[in-house]
Amino acid sequence: MPKQKKNLHLIIILVIILIVMISLIQIFLNTSSSQEKNYYTQNNKIALYIDEYFLLKHLQNNDNKYNDVKITSTLPDTYYSTTPFKRLLNKTIYTSDLSLELKNEINSSSKNKYYEINDKYLVYLEDDWDDVMLKALYCDVLGYNNEDFQTLFSLRDYTGDYYDTHVYLSLLFLNANNCFLNNDINNQLASIRDILLKAQSDEKEFSDLFAERIVMLYWSGQGDQIKEEWIDIIKQAQNKDGGWPVKDSFLTGSNPHTTGLALLALQYYSEGNSKQLIYLDN
Repeated sequence: MPKQKKNLHLIIILVIILIVMISLIQIFLNTSSSQEKNYYTQNNKIALYIDEYFLLKHLQNNDNKYNDVKITSTLPDTYYSTTPFKRLLNKTIYTSDLSLELKNEINSSSKNKYYEINDKYLVYLEDDWDDVMLKALYCDVLGYNNEDFQTLFSLRDYTGDYYDTHVYLSLLFLNANNCFLNNDINNQLASIRDILLKAQSDEKEFSDLFAERIVMLYWSGQGDQIKEEWIDIIKQAQNKDGGWPVKDSFLTGSNPHTTGLALLALQYYSEGNSKQLIYLDN
């Protein structure tokens, strides 16, 4: 009998310990879920490329009230004063000595495949479309003709991939800067929009491109085309630090470009406005 009582006491103690542990875990989970996720730490912010910082400024402008990711003060625009892409941040600020002249033939082995550009600005060209997009971004300063327009469309791949989204973005800059015939721009926007929407509908997993298409559609006034199921896919892919991976994978850490796009897509959807501004200073 004494042995049975001892065992009973031990069981009771173990049950009490288990209850206490469960309670502590619940308190921890509730506290964690109620706290803001600070993905945009100061170290993360100072390492942002200008396109990532461009997205962060949009987030700060929209207050990001719907989400638990903390959006702290951004960096001064002068932090990016040396890159010609600084015009992303403010339409009135631009690189006065920038030169972009269309090449006689495409040079696929160089950073500037389509345009001759000042040597000191070559370092800021990373992707195949950068010099073409830069020309559109500065169209009202440098001029823009039919050859430039045709060069832009030669980048399209008609799959809804990054080439299409960046041609789409370039068209939005042309439109915002009043550089080309609106009918021509709108016709091309409509053509690419249909491709982006089809690609989005066919995709069932989150990716950087998945979020990018949604943001582009909002910037072009097509927010009413966004489906709730697309927003759910974005929400489900969020990492514990509040950021998003380039692709939906537990093995992938958060990426600042993807995080900015995902948060903007969620913000825009929560606001319910079909059209969002691409230039914050408009």
